[in-house]
Amino acid sequence: MKQRLNIMLVAVLMLLAQGVWAQGVSVFGTVTNAYDQPVPGIVVSMFHPVYGRSAPAYSDGWGRYILYDVPPHRDPYYLEAYWGNQLIYRDVVQVFGPLEWHIMLID
Repeated sequence: MKQRLNIMLVAVLMLLAQGVWAQGVSVFGTVTNAYDQPVPGIVVSMFHPVYGRSAPAYSDGWGRYILYDVPPHRDPYYLEAYWGNQLIYRDVVQVFGPLEWHIMLID
């Protein structure tokens, strides 16, 4: 009985540890044009084949954006920027922890 309790305790602790590691991280940065000026109003999101699409973030008046709770994963994400419904930027990024990524839009 005691051995069975110990096995159950280890299993619960392993599940709790996985839950801690499964928490998402922040992806943040700026959106600028070719002249290094901030571009407000750009929709930024992440796409992953397993997790799907993140909630969108909008660049503010200084071009800053932040995406919350992005799950770290060994497979890459696509970081995308949209002007309205038009895709204007896409890059492949690895997310292992908090990530700072600056987007430069070329005319």
